[in-house]
Amino acid sequence: MTSRSVHFFVATPTSIYGRVSSVEVLADTAYFAVTAGLLKYVISDSTFILTAENQDSFYDYHFVDISANTQADIMLFSRVFSFLHYNGES
Repeated sequence: MTSRSVHFFVATPTSIYGRVSSVEVLADTAYFAVTAGLLKYVISDSTFILTAENQDSFYDYHFVDISANTQADIMLFSRVFSFLHYNGES
């Protein structure tokens, strides 16, 4: 088994993605709720992808939990009793 080191982003004025508030791992992919949106990290090829085109919902809510059943069925839950569903595309 190989170990990989992942460097996370801190919320600074030059931060690309912002603060990480929640994480879920599904197969070889880790999903992070960050200030900029839902960040997908593919472990096998070490790539980061900021998912979905419209990230406006992430600026207003602090997502405290992620639940992933499949790559096309991910729920994000906020501390203000709301949620988002990611269907693999939006």
